[in-house]
Amino acid sequence: MFFPIPNDVRDIIDAYEKNGFHAHIVGGPVRDYLLGIPPHDFDITTDATPEETKRIFHAERIIETGIQHGTVTLLKSSTPYEITTYRIDGKYLDQRHPESVTFTRSLAEDLARRDFTINAMAYAHSSGIVDLFSGQEDLKNHIIRAVGVPEMRFEEDALRILRALRFSSRLGFRIENNTKKALFSHAPLMHALATERVMNEFHGILNGAFAEDVLKEYRTPLAEVLPELACAFTEDALPLNASSPLTKEKVTEGREAPPCQEYAKASDKDTLFFCRFVALSYRAGITAEEYVIMCDRLHTSRHLRDGGAKVLSVLDLEVRTDYDLLKLLSLLDKELAELALELLIWNKSAQESVRGQLERLLTEGRPYRITDLAVSGRDLLPLGYQGKQIGDTLSLLLDATMRGEIVNEKEALLSYQKG
Repeated sequence: MFFPIPNDVRDIIDAYEKNGFHAHIVGGPVRDYLLGIPPHDFDITTDATPEETKRIFHAERIIETGIQHGTVTLLKSSTPYEITTYRIDGKYLDQRHPESVTFTRSLAEDLARRDFTINAMAYAHSSGIVDLFSGQEDLKNHIIRAVGVPEMRFEEDALRILRALRFSSRLGFRIENNTKKALFSHAPLMHALATERVMNEFHGILNGAFAEDVLKEYRTPLAEVLPELACAFTEDALPLNASSPLTKEKVTEGREAPPCQEYAKASDKDTLFFCRFVALSYRAGITAEEYVIMCDRLHTSRHLRDGGAKVLSVLDLEVRTDYDLLKLLSLLDKELAELALELLIWNKSAQESVRGQLERLLTEGRPYRITDLAVSGRDLLPLGYQGKQIGDTLSLLLDATMRGEIVNEKEALLSYQKG
């Protein structure tokens, strides 16, 4: 099978073979190509040790990113390529990392330590696809299956539980029965995982086109790491989808759309996750204060914590009129107001037509901040206003302009206040 790998990757594999070694692309890029998704990252595995790799590429820049586990990063044409020696993992003592690794010359032994069959395939242009665990068959049947004994895979690395859910959410694949049983029984092992790792995988789960199905079916294991949101894990629709203005369907040029299309472009994935995470918090009945506490526990970004709390605090408002929209802008500013509006439409507190209203108000330049007014505190000083009076008066003038009681012109504003 022809695999359109970049020239640099082909050159790397050729360099190993010219020096008597073997090298293959492994994991994600092989899976994605077979699904009709253009691969972006190319991880390489080889029977050469890190020291042998450094000798082969002595003229290139190599970074020892994880040399204790057999991994180095080769910079070629300014692009980093992660290269890992075939290895056998030792015992996992923390449900995440092996205490030791042993290098091997066997690709089969290396593939046997991987998580799922669809990720345990390798490819080299000289030998084709190496598929020792029926990964292609599982791709064809839309199945996620652990390599070997599922219980062992999850005991080795509990993060694989969330990875299975992420792949199911992204691809729409079902998790094979034995793998599913082990996933449920071993879910408590996830308590040992770093919250940053949990949130990274949950980000992928919520961004998937099949997120609602996964949340409902796997509510129990997800509750082990996200207990605050457990009651919100249902099959009910989440906000934003392929037709939403804030996200655009990912299209694969030159190929039939694969069954695993994702909703968002890479640049939109944070927006999609933000809206869906806040939506789940709202559905769970979490207050803005409780939301901040949860985000601190999960070590989320400041934007997700503080911005999400602001959005959450307005989701019980009804937004219909121009004044409602301007008030929303005044509370949140433009970026957060647009996100809040999508959630208000989702929870039926606003009609879809308000999107057009908001766009019109922004185009018209309608004021929604005190700094937007045609007057400032300096204009009020000659009229005898001082201190807190100035701020209160400007707030009243802003509210009057938002209600449409007065135009935003200096003379009109001052005259309104005098009256």
